[in-house]
Amino acid sequence: MTFECEFCKKTFANKSTLSTHKKNAKKCLKLQSEVITKNIKFTDELKQLQEDLIKYESIRLRQIEEIKELKQTISKLQEENISLSEKLEENLYTNVNNIKITQVINASPDMTDERIIAISNKCTEELIKSLEKLKSEQ
Repeated sequence: MTFECEFCKKTFANKSTLSTHKKNAKKCLKLQSEVITKNIKFTDELKQLQEDLIKYESIRLRQIEEIKELKQTISKLQEENISLSEKLEENLYTNVNNIKITQVINASPDMTDERIIAISNKCTEELIKSLEKLKSEQ
């Protein structure tokens, strides 16, 4: 049975000769040193890759949290936008109604309080119908 040196590929008749060769042969020691150096470099590169991966994962998790927060903010802002739009529409119709009432009152200075109330009620009813129609269209 023969034994082969894994560094220089030389074969030996017994294990003790191989062991002595590995400890003393200059060529083999140089090759062993090169392998160790390559292993150290590889290990250092592997450690750096692991550190980079940990940093990347940390950044990725932070970004996921930021995205969740941004989605929540967007949702809240959309709800607020809808609410403000509805209030704006209501105010717009109220202002239009008030303008109509004022125009009618100014056009007829001899109007009675009862007639003003009746016109105001009619305008309010029209406003309510318009708002209901607008909401049903949405």
